Amino acid sequence: MSADERPDPHGGLRVLYLTASARGDLRVDEEVGRVQEAVRAAVHRDRVRIEHQPAATLNRLLDGLTRVVPHVVSFSGHGEEDGLVFDTGADHRNRGSRLAAEVLAEALGAVDAPPRLVVLNACKTHAQLQGLVRVVPIAVGMRGSIGDPAAIAFASRFYAALADGQSVRSAFRLAKVQLAGMGLPDAELPVLEHAPDVDPAQVKLVMPPPDPTVPDLTGSGGSLRRPPAFAQGGLPAAAQVAADGVVGLPRLPSRVFVGRDDALAGLGEVLRDGPGVIVQAVVGLGGVGKSELALQYADRHRDEYDVVWWVLAETADEIQAGLADLCRELCGRVAPAVQAAAPDAAAWALGWLATHDRWLVVFDNAEDVADLEPLLGRLQGGHVLVTSRRADGWEDIGTALRLPVLDDADSVRLLEGTIDGAGGAADGDPLAQLAGELGGLPLALRQAGAYIAAVPGMTARTYLRRLRDSAEWAVGARPPRGFADPRRGARGRRSDRQVVAAVWSVTMDRAREEHPLVERVMRLLACFAPDRLPCDVLYGIPDADPLDVGEALALLASYSMIELSTDRRYVSVHRLVQAVTCTGLTEAEQTRDRTEAAALLTEALPDDSKRIETWPAWAELLPHVRQVLDPASAAMTSAIQYLSSSGDYRTALDLQGIRTRALASSRGPEDPLTLAARTRLAYLTGMAGDFTAARQLFAELLPVQVRVAGAEKLGTLLVRANMAFWTGVAGDVAAARDLYAELVPDCERALGAEHPETLIVRANHARWMGRIDAAAARDLYGELVPLYERVLGVEHPHTLTTRANFALLTGRAGDAATARDLLAELLPVRERVLGAEHPEQLATRANLASCIGRMGDPAAARDLYAELLPIRERVMGPEHPETLTSRANLALWTGRAGDAAAARDLCAELLPIQERVLGAEHPDTLSTRRDLARWSKTAME
Repeated sequence: MSADERPDPHGGLRVLYLTASARGDLRVDEEVGRVQEAVRAAVHRDRVRIEHQPAATLNRLLDGLTRVVPHVVSFSGHGEEDGLVFDTGADHRNRGSRLAAEVLAEALGAVDAPPRLVVLNACKTHAQLQGLVRVVPIAVGMRGSIGDPAAIAFASRFYAALADGQSVRSAFRLAKVQLAGMGLPDAELPVLEHAPDVDPAQVKLVMPPPDPTVPDLTGSGGSLRRPPAFAQGGLPAAAQVAADGVVGLPRLPSRVFVGRDDALAGLGEVLRDGPGVIVQAVVGLGGVGKSELALQYADRHRDEYDVVWWVLAETADEIQAGLADLCRELCGRVAPAVQAAAPDAAAWALGWLATHDRWLVVFDNAEDVADLEPLLGRLQGGHVLVTSRRADGWEDIGTALRLPVLDDADSVRLLEGTIDGAGGAADGDPLAQLAGELGGLPLALRQAGAYIAAVPGMTARTYLRRLRDSAEWAVGARPPRGFADPRRGARGRRSDRQVVAAVWSVTMDRAREEHPLVERVMRLLACFAPDRLPCDVLYGIPDADPLDVGEALALLASYSMIELSTDRRYVSVHRLVQAVTCTGLTEAEQTRDRTEAAALLTEALPDDSKRIETWPAWAELLPHVRQVLDPASAAMTSAIQYLSSSGDYRTALDLQGIRTRALASSRGPEDPLTLAARTRLAYLTGMAGDFTAARQLFAELLPVQVRVAGAEKLGTLLVRANMAFWTGVAGDVAAARDLYAELVPDCERALGAEHPETLIVRANHARWMGRIDAAAARDLYGELVPLYERVLGVEHPHTLTTRANFALLTGRAGDAATARDLLAELLPVRERVLGAEHPEQLATRANLASCIGRMGDPAAARDLYAELLPIRERVMGPEHPETLTSRANLALWTGRAGDAAAARDLCAELLPIQERVLGAEHPDTLSTRRDLARWSKTAME
């Protein structure tokens, strides 16, 4: 079972609380009472149900597992290292029945829906946890003996924190602190264990209601929930947001800048006012100063623009993150509380750039022109400056300036300026010799100059001697792993990588003497992506004081080995410096460094990847996630969940593919974790837009799942449900209906007729039936409404969604008046439960408008859609599919109200947006194209 499987944290949490005091010496009943009191005082007290089973026996455990279907199983009583002491069931005390640990694990794993969490609040139960997490995601036990007061305190705090909406890890830590405050020694504190693919920080068992949609049994093991494309706070219209003096540069430009006057003038000549967007690329070797040239230009010309923005561009993810940051900066000036998913925020930023022209955006270190072409094609004005090591391809989108190394004179000037500016003394001819040896490479010249200036008594002559004595200066120096042989070029000159390696060696020899942490910090930095790592990540180095880490970073920055941002919050390292840092390390040393870097990054990741407030932090760390995390790790699962929740399905699919292949290689193609990863991969394939491939992947997975797990296990039923769902989405509606019809009785038999997942399968059956037979679907939804009200509650989001679907299908079946009345009754309930601008509330308003139009009042429908459209644009974004649907409906009812010319114009404005966002062959795009032709013809009559 993967980390994002049952239960639905937004529904009720069911706890099977078993207690046993066969010897009559424990206050277990008092413990349960205190836990119930603590939960009643919690934020989400109405979402937790505790089913107490006193005098626990094996029969009561088994009955509880099948009747309660608990998300949590908790035991309080006497424990042993290899089992629990249950009651005998007889009416006498001082006799107990031992339940072996392996029997408990077998019982928990025997049911179709095992619990998510097991809590053994009993002495010496920690030894049982490893066996339990083979069948449940998370287990908690006690390392030593625990008395009644401590056991009661632990349980009360733990369940109160869960009911307040805390993650399992947070609840455990809070309860553990409670015991430490009572004086329990470390040897007796509780222990938490979890399955390899589960991160307890990401598991929240109780939360407020989400943004629900029509309940669908899809995904990696739960109901499909459409991730909100934008926060409910919404985004303002891009064209209406003004900007003045917005500057986002990574650092201050270097004070010493020589030999680039002609290059700066050339940039200024190209980047001058003219028609359309102007694109200028700066290309050259690594370390030649491309980024510094772009930074100098941006800083010197900042007053000519309303916006100057820097975007890291080595990957598509970095480009998206940089544009999303621009969105947040601009929107934050008019709507400080705004939040948005990275893909949608980036799209908003492009929309802003497309509707303004006094801006400069720098795309730094772009690796592939194909990453920029589709973005630049949407822009109509403004200036783009690109830096890249790639020399080819830029002529297709703009002009390219090739930046050479510095000549000898300018190399000397750069050394002199760096040394003199830092308080050192430059000494004549040796500087020229040193400049010649360093080959005019600005990166190496700056690092050498910084070293000479920083070390008391150091001269260019002494530095040159040390440089020539270094092992890296030898012609036979081994190249960094992954790079071509750096020993000598065609004309005998040392390569840029060899030059940097030699300079690095000299500097690091000195830095090691000055601070014990510099080498460790430098090696860790070499593991991460090169740009913008938050320094907070490194402050978590074990056994190191954060102040000492800060001193090491400052020392490395003083030697120009790294760059610190102006606010000292971020650190960057040049790729060449990273490469030479790893030169000469053994495979074991590199593995150890990567492991430590991964641990630091994992600790720094936000706790809940589904919460929109954490998305900016996730976007900031994503390049490093891809660089250092083990694809099979729980943290990678959390990263994929962030991407999926924020709507970036394509990147999520890419990472999920890497994770699936890694699990198949390490654990085997039929391991449960591999099968769960394949399920998620197929789901994301569909969410990324390839519906047919998603259906095929689930069809291929199904026989494997049946063979490994059995035909009626929950995971197998989920695969069947996914296959049915994507069959329908791919266009075979009748087959989807039939597959769900076959699945309904199987779920009722395996899970129970009123099991939440069974209800979801029935809802999906009704959904696809509605595409063929509206009256039959209406009747199916009519049967489901009272079931949902009884099982989940009358105001549960899924109940409200089912009511909405019942109303919608009532209208499609021909009874628009009844549908209108049902939606009118539902509207205030949804507004109270979800909020006035919740996406589902907006969907109810849209359905009500269409019902009114079908009842014969197209003008009223038009006016309702005219009121709804700007709200959807603000809440969901101007290019969200549902916003585009509202625009299409506004055009439809405008035309039916008698204004064919206005309808024609609305369709003409909508069609190119749909073609770009949805695709030229998407059904909605085709419908708008037909409507455009229809209203154009009508307008001419």
